[in-house]
Amino acid sequence: MVTASQQDAGVWVNGLYVGQTPICTPVKRNEPFTVEARKEGFESASKTVDRHFSGTAVADLIGCAFLLLPGLGLLTPGAWDLDQTAVELHLYPKPAR
Repeated sequence: MVTASQQDAGVWVNGLYVGQTPICTPVKRNEPFTVEARKEGFESASKTVDRHFSGTAVADLIGCAFLLLPGLGLLTPGAWDLDQTAVELHLYPKPAR
């Protein structure tokens, strides 16, 4: 979910336009991504969202280490969670010239 301090700001995820705020857009949870908001008359704002091992991945690691079970789950997107699922970007007015 992406929101911005200015309604109807354009949203780009990894450089691809996805719509206007507020917007809920799917992303791959096993890859970091950058989200950017732009609106005429305002400075653009961006944020990079990273990922971390999920609880399932930790359980797979423990299972591999102690029970010698295969850790195939570590190779799937389910092994990851995003550091945040809601991103709020603040757009500030461009300085007058």
